[in-house]
Amino acid sequence: MHGLEGAEIMKLKLTISQITKIAMIIVCIVNTVFVIISIEVSRLYVIFSSIILSLIIIILMYVMCNCTKKTTRSFAERLEYIIKEMLEGKNDINFTEEKETYFSSVKSDLYKLYEVLMAHKTYELEEKQKLQELISDIAHQVKTPVFNLKTVNTILIDEITDEHYKEFLLSSMLQIEKLEFLMQALIKTSRLEMGIIEMNPCKAPLYITIGNAINGIIMQAYESNIDIEVECSHDIRITHDKKWTEEALFNVLDNAVKYISNERKISVTVKEWENYIKIEVADTGIGIKEEEISKIFKRFYRSSEVSCKKGVGIGLYIVRKIIDMQNGIIEINSCYGKGTKFDIFLPNT
Repeated sequence: MHGLEGAEIMKLKLTISQITKIAMIIVCIVNTVFVIISIEVSRLYVIFSSIILSLIIIILMYVMCNCTKKTTRSFAERLEYIIKEMLEGKNDINFTEEKETYFSSVKSDLYKLYEVLMAHKTYELEEKQKLQELISDIAHQVKTPVFNLKTVNTILIDEITDEHYKEFLLSSMLQIEKLEFLMQALIKTSRLEMGIIEMNPCKAPLYITIGNAINGIIMQAYESNIDIEVECSHDIRITHDKKWTEEALFNVLDNAVKYISNERKISVTVKEWENYIKIEVADTGIGIKEEEISKIFKRFYRSSEVSCKKGVGIGLYIVRKIIDMQNGIIEINSCYGKGTKFDIFLPNT
């Protein structure tokens, strides 16, 4: 067993350059011997013999190099195949070997690493499942009391005439709505992260998805005197999940409406490229500080300057999650005090 393993190791460690050096040393030794012998024998015969032996050694060297290259290539290909299957998270990887070799030793170590990774993956999935169940339980328990509070508040607002009390009830209603929004956002986020919600892509006109997203913020935009410009060809059809893409675009547009500034303008422009469809959502809002741009996609992150605005800091996190799940890309460019532009790239398929 140790003999086979040692031989395999030597084959792998014997590189082409090492073989070349050995061969050249042998050639030099042979030539030297023949030079010495040439004192007693015909010089022409010795030189001829030396050339023949040198050619034989070079041929042997070439054969040895090819054998070593084949062994090394075979080892690398087999190792690459195993690692690729591990990275893909397959559960039926074959780690058995018919005989003891250097490769079987490496494969055994990889199997131990694979077992550790799979155990960690299983533990992580179990913890995520527990978290999902906890969030679902909390949401279910909170949903009914929130609904009851909202109903009571609505009745009281309609019946009470005292402005002081009415103002208090309106303030309470805003907090109740914020709590309701937070619970819905948490449920969406947890389901996306757990993979409970799957993308259902289908080929469809993109302008319809964009139109549905705009419909969700059109009343807010109208009440705030915001102009919305849309430039999207009706001919652009791509494979995408209509529901969740609409959700992502709505969140981006909702942010644009909330943080709009002086010019009060939002534009949506769609450009068709060879491999991607680019959706630009630009606004003339308050903009984002350069040091905060890298943080805005983090869950629950909110700038101190927008703490007075409605929201919980989870909308853009959901946007990125949805775009990532469709093999898309989202980028942001912002100038503080002037506005922000989101670039969403979806595969043009």
